[in-house]
Amino acid sequence: MSAADKYPSSLSGGMVKRAALARALALDPDILFFDEPSAGLDPLSSAHLDELILELRDSLGATIVIVTHEMSVIRRICNRVALLDDGHLVEVVQVENKQLHPQSVVGQELVRED
Repeated sequence: MSAADKYPSSLSGGMVKRAALARALALDPDILFFDEPSAGLDPLSSAHLDELILELRDSLGATIVIVTHEMSVIRRICNRVALLDDGHLVEVVQVENKQLHPQSVVGQELVRED
């Protein structure tokens, strides 16, 4: 039985995320939004999904927006990060050589907790 013949409830977390991504890509978007893309995935599946997101960014030329609390995801994928505190923009930080150097207290706490 192929994955196309399976019910969504029988798919793994990674397969469900890939199916959702395939649905989004069918619309040929200029911007892709991801909300906690690696939540609930094992480390290997998370790494594969991160690589897929990077490949999509490069091949489609699409803007990728990721909402996450995982600094490792930010370091692997992002080139710029907007830091929010209580729904307010605190700071926008460039990610350089997989490092962040925030100036805000909120940003410094996030980097220190990682």
